[in-house]
Amino acid sequence: MVKNKSTIPNKELDLEIKRLNKTLEVIKNKISELGQEFYEQEEKITEFKRFIWDNQTEMDPTEMKSLIAINENEIYLALKRADYFKKLYKIQNNPYFGSIIFKGDDNKKELIYIGLTHLLDEKDNHLIYDWRSPISSLFYDYELGPCAYDAPMGIIKGEVLRKRQYKIENGQLVHVFDNSLSVDDEVLQQVLASNSSEKMKNIVNTIQQEQNKVIRNITDKNIIVQGIAGSGKTSVALHRIAFLLYKLENLESKNVLIFSPNQVFSEYISNVLPELGEENTMQTTFHDFLKSIITEYESVESFVEFISRYYQKEVIKKDLVVYKQSDQIIFDLIKYVKYLNTNIKFTKDIKVEKHLVTKEELNEYLKRYSKLPIFNRLEVIAEKLSEINYKGSLKKKGSFYNQLK
Repeated sequence: MVKNKSTIPNKELDLEIKRLNKTLEVIKNKISELGQEFYEQEEKITEFKRFIWDNQTEMDPTEMKSLIAINENEIYLALKRADYFKKLYKIQNNPYFGSIIFKGDDNKKELIYIGLTHLLDEKDNHLIYDWRSPISSLFYDYELGPCAYDAPMGIIKGEVLRKRQYKIENGQLVHVFDNSLSVDDEVLQQVLASNSSEKMKNIVNTIQQEQNKVIRNITDKNIIVQGIAGSGKTSVALHRIAFLLYKLENLESKNVLIFSPNQVFSEYISNVLPELGEENTMQTTFHDFLKSIITEYESVESFVEFISRYYQKEVIKKDLVVYKQSDQIIFDLIKYVKYLNTNIKFTKDIKVEKHLVTKEELNEYLKRYSKLPIFNRLEVIAEKLSEINYKGSLKKKGSFYNQLK
């Protein structure tokens, strides 16, 4: 059923309705299948744990490690399925927001539907592509005509024959229209206006070409995005996080830290990643972060407190304040870090349980691994010391590392 008028011929509209209904049915079936798999998987893992417990005295360490590794892999796969289940549940009434018809150099046409996550039918054909997949970039980067995207096997060239956008609510088509994703489009303006809220929303259906370049950039290690207030910098940053979580296999939300100006801002952006089907990352203010790592002082002055003190003329060493806010301190800090990397030394012996390691031995290790950054060196040294003193075991690596710090 379509509530409002759309800008495509009725024949195509009927096909879109059939496609939507088919997609919704597949999602419903997938959710049901995954639910049954969870139940069976949970029983299997519980039974496995019971088996390990009942037979632990009869198994040698190698066999035990092997079985535990198998169990951990089962748990990992279960978590992956759970993650996909949550994404399907989120899109069950609004499966996609855009589509393109792509014709490759081989003249083969592909109809690409784009949503928050991927969906395959019973024959493993793509019903929906994840918005972060390589081919989905065509939706954001190109008007109708020649195009190319960077796939795992190399650059794929072709042509965008059609670009279409949808608004779907509660499993029903509200709008269907062909466009070039210009925000001047009257219908698109209506879609954007409906997104106003006290919390920031995802912008996957309105990402512009320049934003897309930043979101999908995997070439540059560091990226600085400049723009006026309200220009979309934060949205781009959050969508970039979601893209990297999709692109980098071993990256998880818990590995990402967002520095926010204050708690109100953290609350404002807290909705975006869950809307995109990802877990929220860790968030903190720079001041709170400093308080957690600078433990030798009772308190760390916040920027607001400093500004208040400065303008009330309570600052004693104004020359030091000016220096700390200048470019010169950056060069001095870089120079100091280089000096530490070259000249840092241990001044005391360390001891873990009955094992004593002299400062002379530790400094030899520092020289041996001098090409590594300081904290990487400490990790490698801790690993070596654990292996040497505990017959190749790494169980005391953490204890050595804590002593070395």
